[in-house]
Amino acid sequence: MFLRIDNLADRLEDLELIKKWLIQSQTSEVLIDYCTHISLNKNNKFDVPMILVALLDEKPVGTISLLSDSLIKDNKYTPWIANMFVVEDKRNMGEHICIIICSKKL
Repeated sequence: MFLRIDNLADRLEDLELIKKWLIQSQTSEVLIDYCTHISLNKNNKFDVPMILVALLDEKPVGTISLLSDSLIKDNKYTPWIANMFVVEDKRNMGEHICIIICSKKL
């Protein structure tokens, strides 16, 4: 098994699947629309905000959305994990996927 992380901006063929996952995880419609917008209109895919996709043997198995802040006034922490989703049969790997995503040098 080979696990890697890719930017959704480079995998637009997976956009509809990712949107379904966000709906399934009860992500707000506003955030789903925003995530779609930044993936489709990304000039610099290495800047936050971004959506990352976890790929296991090149098949999408999870996603995480990173925003510049949590919309809390005077928030000094960035980036902010807006949501995370892992397919059910791979959820025992969710913590490892999050660690890989959060430690990835962008």
